[in-house]
Order: sequence, then C-alpha cells, then structure tokens
Amino acid sequence: MNNNGNASVSEGQGFGMIIVAMMAGYEAKAREIFDGLFLYCKDYPSSINARNMAWKVNADGSRGGDNSAFDGDADITYGTHTLRDIGPPPADSSRLLRQD
Repeated sequence: MNNNGNASVSEGQGFGMIIVAMMAGYEAKAREIFDGLFLYCKDYPSSINARNMAWKVNADGSRGGDNSAFDGDADITYGTHTLRDIGPPPADSSRLLRQD
C-alpha cells in the first residue's frame, strides 16, 4: 500500500478511458463511464496548460500536483481517440487536443 490513499493520477484516468472505450459493445454503460472519467479530467486542469489534467488529485479534491504529466496527457488523448468505437466524443474533447 502506498501513501496516496485514494488519490487519482492523470495516467490512471487515461488508462480508464482507454479500457472503457475498448469495452464498447460489451458494457452497456461504457459511454456513461467514459464521460464521467472525461469530466473528472476537465474538473482538475493543470495550472500550466488548462487543456491537460493536473497530474494528481488527492482524495479530498485538492491537487497533489498542479502541473501535468506527459504519460497521463497521452493516455487521456489516446482514450478520446479510441472513443470513436463508442460514438462521437464529448463536445469539449477538442479542447484537449487543440494547440492554441
């Protein structure tokens, strides 16, 4: 057991998004689960680049790491691309992929 308790990291969110997208067709609530993961990412943006998720969110909702982590950013982005098996992406997904 680690000292993170119930902390969440962006890499875990991305892994979840990829796995749920691959479950499309096998899990009736795949889209609902994916959207929940995606909205969680949006709720905790990085202070460096708001298109990315903060790399760590503590159990109490505070950020344990306000910057982003490339592995999490890449996993989340890959999850949104894998989503095409479920249907159209969430309306705000392009916000994560744009380079303004």
